Amino acid sequence: MDQGRNLRLKPVDELKTLLAQRGITPDKEDIAYCQTHHRSAHTCLALQCLGFERVKGYAGSWSDWGNNPELPLEV
Repeated sequence: MDQGRNLRLKPVDELKTLLAQRGITPDKEDIAYCQTHHRSAHTCLALQCLGFERVKGYAGSWSDWGNNPELPLEV
């Protein structure tokens, strides 16, 4: 989000560069998650608008996974 432009998305080239610096590239499958899938849904939409075709959102997000004692966690 671009704080200097009323929280609009940053320009496409800048977003792609920022994502690539973090290893997030269109050739990979990207799965977004957060606490309740509100922010990660936004991330999925943004990635799809940038041309990422292998994007998924974990609708249960952390509130689903983290509250299930039978699922593995890495710290």
